[in-house]
Amino acid sequence: MAGEEDTRPVKSPYGGRQAVLHFYEEREQSELRVPFNVLEPHKELTRKRKRDEAGTSDGPSCEEFDLTDTPFSVGHVIVHFLLTGTYQTLRFWRLDLEWGRAQEFRTAICVYAAAVEKKLPGLRDLARLQIAKLGEQIDLELIITVIDFGRPVSNSLFGTLNPGINGYLRFKVQSFVKNVTEAEAKDMLAKLKGPKTLSKTLLESLILMRIPTGPKPEEGTGPKMDDASAAKNNVQLAEMAILQAEDAHQKDVEESNRRFRRFAETGKTRKGMEGGHQGQPRAA
Repeated sequence: MAGEEDTRPVKSPYGGRQAVLHFYEEREQSELRVPFNVLEPHKELTRKRKRDEAGTSDGPSCEEFDLTDTPFSVGHVIVHFLLTGTYQTLRFWRLDLEWGRAQEFRTAICVYAAAVEKKLPGLRDLARLQIAKLGEQIDLELIITVIDFGRPVSNSLFGTLNPGINGYLRFKVQSFVKNVTEAEAKDMLAKLKGPKTLSKTLLESLILMRIPTGPKPEEGTGPKMDDASAAKNNVQLAEMAILQAEDAHQKDVEESNRRFRRFAETGKTRKGMEGGHQGQPRAA
């Protein structure tokens, strides 16, 4: 249409060199390909270049990168995002609904952590929303299990070490304990029987503290939101909890950096003063 800016490229971005990305192998797959010029702006994705050990490539038609700290299923989401700007996971082969939702949630946790590590803010935002939505479809015990036993192929992908995921888990536990009915508490305690992680032990302790001492909201009393409105509200609150944890972590990092710079500047000043004193002639 007249007056509209033509944003089409003059040259196709899908020609030229290809980038081969090597991920942690899953489903007997470990490699994905993407046009190099699509990948090139993202420095954290191109940091670990795989060398041509044979030394036979004079002007390679492709570049290879080592991303084996990232699972292949997460790699698919990253590559799909780079090409389309959207969030898409691979379909899981099992049809069991609860298992599938747990796997989708686990993938979202890992994608979120990878997006933070690889400095992909757009994908981070999409994954944050997925975590909030999927967390409404599985119970708290399963959420804790997924986070506790997420595949730790790297520290940055182990969800419990990520400030945003910590903020999300704290929000979910606090919300459950605050609003739990006696029937829900007993049901959760039954699920928590047997060997426990530290997270589950703490949840069990909070529930046991809540039942005898706190006021217990009972089923059917007080105004209630319809299921759709309640779910939407919970998703927004969960997403906000992750955002607040991100912001708090960023402020901590910035404050730490400021302290380090002040310390470094003080050290330089002292060194300069000491050098000046050493250059002065001694009194007779």
